[in-house]
Amino acid sequence: MVFYSAQVATQSFPKHSRSDEELLDLLVGRGLSVPDPTSALQDLRTHGYHRLGGYRYPLRRLLPDDEQRPDQRRFRSDEFIEGACHDDVMRLYAFDRRLREVVLRGVLEYEVRLRSALIGVVSERGAYAHLDQPHESLDPEKTSHTPKEGSDTLLDRWATTVAQATHDARQTDAVTHHLVAYPDTHLPIWITLDIVSFGSLPYFMDLMHDEDRNDVAQLFGVRNGKALTRWTRAFVDLRNVCAHNLRLFNSNVKRVLAVRPSEVPKGAPLHIPEPTSRKIYTHLVLLAYVLRSHAAGSQWHRSLRTQVRKFPAGIMDGSGVMMDLTVMGFPEDWDRLDPWQDNARV
Repeated sequence: MVFYSAQVATQSFPKHSRSDEELLDLLVGRGLSVPDPTSALQDLRTHGYHRLGGYRYPLRRLLPDDEQRPDQRRFRSDEFIEGACHDDVMRLYAFDRRLREVVLRGVLEYEVRLRSALIGVVSERGAYAHLDQPHESLDPEKTSHTPKEGSDTLLDRWATTVAQATHDARQTDAVTHHLVAYPDTHLPIWITLDIVSFGSLPYFMDLMHDEDRNDVAQLFGVRNGKALTRWTRAFVDLRNVCAHNLRLFNSNVKRVLAVRPSEVPKGAPLHIPEPTSRKIYTHLVLLAYVLRSHAAGSQWHRSLRTQVRKFPAGIMDGSGVMMDLTVMGFPEDWDRLDPWQDNARV
């Protein structure tokens, strides 16, 4: 077995046909230290060259300003900074894996509470209020809206989502029982909102009367439902990253959340992060806040705080400075701010 071929190391971007041994040679040729080649080879085989690429990226040399190509998203050289080590890559990967596990638990905790809140509020209008029965159980101005790209109304699209979810869940106990016992009726809201996907819930929230959506939001310490709907979409994005084992720790978020002071009660235990940040810190702050503001309370912020404090120390990034929590948007002394403090008033 040959690991450190200079010929391989000078070739261009790795092709899919290259073996793991050749890919490891390529990394070594670019300056990555590999103290244990056998273990490193097993890492490539287990996690994949490209999946680990996001954790190697911060260790690549930052290009001079005149050599960077923002239009091509090229900011770093293929070469690694002096001292870059595969072991540090795996330390970052291990930290991120545990971070995803903690974040996913928080999102799932929120998801269960949100489903319950939506069912509790909207079901007061009827068992089939989620399908606009009786008429105007949902907001008629919203349900009748027709997006430019099609002829179906938003209510039509929601009904299609419900029908597909019912079909997909037809073997589950609750759905099977209802279809057998009540074959000519729709699933009631307390079954439907438990089987549609988490990602579908914000679309349903978009159809609700403002007063109903506000009532749901206030259960989570948010003053208006429009804000909670926007936050929920961001939490769905978090869930997707974690559920698909994508890189989280220094990733850019899909949605930038600008939190307005008017969206939460005066004096709420929530510091407002930088509104233009594309890092995950804002999402985590808001998730901790809504969980702690709910009547059931939550200790999730402690788990997140504990894991974040385990961020691996002593890793030099490609610009020559020690990597720290700013790669995730965390401010200095973040754990002294709300809602990370255990004694924060909620």
